[in-house]
Amino acid sequence: MMGNPYHTIGAKQFRENLEEIFDKVNRGQSIIVSHRFKKPIKLEPLERGFNDQKQLSGLKAFDASAKKTYEFSKNIPLKQLYGDSIAKKYAR
Repeated sequence: MMGNPYHTIGAKQFRENLEEIFDKVNRGQSIIVSHRFKKPIKLEPLERGFNDQKQLSGLKAFDASAKKTYEFSKNIPLKQLYGDSIAKKYAR
């Protein structure tokens, strides 16, 4: 009977050993990364016929999209920032 073909690690281990994990995946190993509050993800090497332009078009569109920016000042207390944001949101 064959064992599990995937190696499972936690999110903390993933963060702490990122370079080593990328090396394992590049050598052909598939890795499952679990997180206690989110669905697990699977890391596996891309197929040889991977087409960057076609496969990454969604990521390029995301990168080109406008990002929400926040204007915070380190000199203003958090309570005041919160109050100002609520006042701005519900101003009539």
